[in-house]
Parts: sequence; structure tokens; C-alpha cells
Amino acid sequence: QLEDQIYRCLQKASERKANTIAFPAIGCGVLHYDPMDVVQCIDRARRRHGSDHSCHVSKVVICTYDDQMCQHFKLLMGSVGHTTTELDEDDGRDSWEDVDDM
Repeated sequence: QLEDQIYRCLQKASERKANTIAFPAIGCGVLHYDPMDVVQCIDRARRRHGSDHSCHVSKVVICTYDDQMCQHFKLLMGSVGHTTTELDEDDGRDSWEDVDDM
């Protein structure tokens, strides 16, 4: 179900011709989702969307609530073959972007 939600967000972003979309660390706080499960859902949704559509979204930004979660997501995304770049945020929150082309 999470994968389908991410996929629908990617669809909407492409319909609006957006080239970047941002997600929070979906479900990793209050819902206690395993970050690896979340990463796999993001990866599958991106691949599915890229093969199903004329895709405008080329960057996915994941916003995390602390540096530890940011580093964890970066490692996990790297483990499924995505290149990441950390973004510098002035407000104390951490985020990074998945810079692979979809």
C-alpha cells in the first residue's frame, strides 16, 4: 500500500511536469516502519513509474528529522543502487536527494 501511495504521488508530480518531489521519511516515526521497507517501496514505485510513464520527475528528496535517520536512508538507498547527495538545511532538519535519473 505504501508503494502505491508513492507511485500515485509520482504520477501527480509528472502530470504537473514537476522535476522534483519531496517525501518525509514516510512511516519511520510514529508508525515504526522499517526504513529498509520504505526504501524498497520508494525504489519499486520509482522504477514502476519510470517504465509506465513519460516521466518528468528526475529527483526525489527525502526529508528526515535527524542526522542519524538521514545517514541511515542514504546508506539504504545506496544499497539498492541509488546515488544520493546531502542537502544543507538551515532550519535544523536533514534531507538528501536521490539524484539518479528515473
